[in-house]
Amino acid sequence: MVQDRKGIALSDLSEAVRPVEVKGDLQGRVGDVTCDSREVVNGTVFVALSGTREDGHRFVGDAAKRGAAAAIVEHAVKGVGSLPLIRVEDSMKALGIASAEVHRHPTREVPVLAETGTNGKTTVNHMVDWVLESLGRSCGIIGTISYRWKEKSLEANNTTPGADTIQRICRSMVDDGVDVIGLELSSHGIDRRRLSGSSLHALALTNVARDHLDYHGDWESYRAVKERLFFQENLDADGLDLKHAVLNIDDSVGKDLACRTPLPRTTFGFEEGADLQGTLMRSDAAGLHIHFEHAGEEAEVALPLVGTFNGSNALAATGLLLTLELELPEIAAALADLPPVPGRMERIERGQSFTVFVDFAHTPDGLEHVLRSIRSVVPGRVITLFGCGGDRDKGKRAEMARVVGRGSDLAILTDDNPRTEDPASIRADAVKGLDETGCDYEVIGDRAMAIERAIRAARPGDAVILAGKGHESFQIVGEEKIPFLDREVAEGVLDRLGDGER
Repeated sequence: MVQDRKGIALSDLSEAVRPVEVKGDLQGRVGDVTCDSREVVNGTVFVALSGTREDGHRFVGDAAKRGAAAAIVEHAVKGVGSLPLIRVEDSMKALGIASAEVHRHPTREVPVLAETGTNGKTTVNHMVDWVLESLGRSCGIIGTISYRWKEKSLEANNTTPGADTIQRICRSMVDDGVDVIGLELSSHGIDRRRLSGSSLHALALTNVARDHLDYHGDWESYRAVKERLFFQENLDADGLDLKHAVLNIDDSVGKDLACRTPLPRTTFGFEEGADLQGTLMRSDAAGLHIHFEHAGEEAEVALPLVGTFNGSNALAATGLLLTLELELPEIAAALADLPPVPGRMERIERGQSFTVFVDFAHTPDGLEHVLRSIRSVVPGRVITLFGCGGDRDKGKRAEMARVVGRGSDLAILTDDNPRTEDPASIRADAVKGLDETGCDYEVIGDRAMAIERAIRAARPGDAVILAGKGHESFQIVGEEKIPFLDREVAEGVLDRLGDGER
């Protein structure tokens, strides 16, 4: 919480969110804004959000007791004494705008490069960060793995944190001398207006495939959310500024958007006609060799990542970086030294005669890209471990299983964050898809035992893919987060095998 500044006048904050009604005295100043009543201290404005699980209006009274300067609400509340109430039409939008006002609009001070899409956001953000740091520019990152800048790092609770958290972190980044901010923008983040009040220098769309239908309801709604910020009327409605779109024309949604968006835009892809044109020269177990061309400039990129989908990610990152007027050859040179992305096609090496990858792929499209890429570069069999998350889109479970069954020589179905669902029921949904493919498969609920089985089944030249959890350091069972990291479990098994155990 920011408590050491004088803040802004409460009346100015109220004016910024364009209230439909104000009750109470708006004297005084505001030092911070939050949607969590437990964070309220004197001088904080509390914003009541209507969430999927809780209605924040229930906690306005608690905020008042903790010394809130005012509350921003969507409807009347009782039992809050003399607490000033600022009623707005959309408190999600107001949260971002109010937070940006209090924290002095940090996203107007440095360029923000954002990426949205079903797959690839974390990898693109990692690439942007690496290239900028390699070229001597300080980058702050807000994304799935962590929120980090300079020597600081915060645990990421959401890919795109709440609007109040975004503004607070961005202000800290700017005050600490960050030159550019990289930000992953999830569909939830778009739908819940978490960037309201922000300015984006550029937004890249990586791809759009089935995901999060448990939240959005259907494909059309999910696609509409992903497309939302590429149209000026929606940006205006959300109180958001975007200067440049970066679009993947190898993706059907991106190609369609490139024809419809009124925003200045750069297209990228391997398909002919992209502004940033990629040509795949070579793909093998060592990585990718790609020819890039843009506006008369050419460069060769030796990318140390496996999978042609990572070539697309490199194009997306390059498209974003080009909006900063960087030179194509210097971007390509930095990408050649890119370190592994945690949990994204991360190779686990312990001297074994087969390859082991940990990857976050947890959608049908993500799994298909991974499996197709691995199949093309390894001489032996493909062994895939996967699971399906609980309390999430049940319709994609059999579809994920069909993709794994078609692309693997051996599939091992296990648990992946069952949450409050019965793990056996989740596995049963997935088994239906495996049965349709006729592939060899095993079902082992205990994820540690399943990882050990997958690795012990491997022979020289094979590839083992541990899919679904990537960088995650926990397994969610019920409401509890149990410490668990695929990479550590795999390393332990490989070490035991290296000691002669089989």
